[in-house]
Amino acid sequence: MKPPGREEVEASRAEVLAGGSAVKARVLVVRSGGAPVVVKDVSRATPLWRPVLRLLLRMEERVLRRLEGVAGVPRLLGRVDRNAIAMTRLEGRPLSRESARDAAPEFFERLEALIGAIHARGVVHLDLRQKRNVLVGPDGFPRVVDFGGALCPPSLLSPPLRAIDRTAALKFRLKYRPATVGPEEAERHRRFERIRRFWFFSRMRRRRPGRA
Repeated sequence: MKPPGREEVEASRAEVLAGGSAVKARVLVVRSGGAPVVVKDVSRATPLWRPVLRLLLRMEERVLRRLEGVAGVPRLLGRVDRNAIAMTRLEGRPLSRESARDAAPEFFERLEALIGAIHARGVVHLDLRQKRNVLVGPDGFPRVVDFGGALCPPSLLSPPLRAIDRTAALKFRLKYRPATVGPEEAERHRRFERIRRFWFFSRMRRRRPGRA
């Protein structure tokens, strides 16, 4: 499947997932070849800030290329132009108390396995605590989206950054399936939460521009 062209994006009656701003990308769903495609587009950002957003697009493009073939994450379709990338759209509802009730019994085990598969490709997501980035698919299984803040860190930094992703899954399990969390896991999560607030990468990710 090919990415849509710029004319196709502009002519489409797109669904807007994120409206963007002078310093943030727009995120649109357009129809291309009869299928819904997600387009992340920085063409309407201010010219002064656009080079920074293009750099972030290249970083996200690199991450998605690394994740090619991992089920449960968007597949990169390619470049629309230098200001936009296109990827497949994954169906699902953001994780919530309601959608968690409809999830498969092994949803959180599958989520932890999906996070492990992402880490095995040398990628850390870093924003899984945002429930909108974890979807409950129509089959009841997890999807992970929005790799705009993801990194491919050097091996020295990988263990603590991977812990951010893993404890996000544990946080959701504590909230939605607390009976599956043992005392040791719960205590480990509490210790991690006390440490995490002081981490440079946690603060940097929250402040990072161009997120959508």
